[in-house]
Amino acid sequence: MKTEALLQKLRAFCAYRERCTKEVREKLRRLGAEEDQQATILQALSRDGFLDDQRFARLFVRSKFEHNGWGKVRIRAALGERQVDSRQVDAALDEISEEDYLASIHKLTAKKAEELLAGRKTGVRIKVAAYLGQKGFESPLVWQAIEDYANKKTLP
Repeated sequence: MKTEALLQKLRAFCAYRERCTKEVREKLRRLGAEEDQQATILQALSRDGFLDDQRFARLFVRSKFEHNGWGKVRIRAALGERQVDSRQVDAALDEISEEDYLASIHKLTAKKAEELLAGRKTGVRIKVAAYLGQKGFESPLVWQAIEDYANKKTLP
């Protein structure tokens, strides 16, 4: 396929939603682009503003934190799988305010604990901790949030 045709396809691919470099490289491979074409296209997409890993990281962090309730550990791992530079990941994660982060973990703690208590489950602390760990929150923060909740309510 000609470079210009590939570039048009990739512009549409990147315009549809924010993409990281790894996703664009994979798309180019699937389309059968050669190595020199890939480099030229990636450079053109970056130059024209279609591809920006820093912008991708910021949007990804905001989306996963606000809409999916993910913690920093899980977000960092997901961006690592997408081969986003760790400095860009750190900068994007720094945009989450400490206040919002702690409010989120406390909200998720209360929600999960209430859900488990309504079902008369035992081992609520362990189950809430496992849930928050799976969401990607740091262990010390998880246990502090559980302790804060337990001081307000009685947990089995």
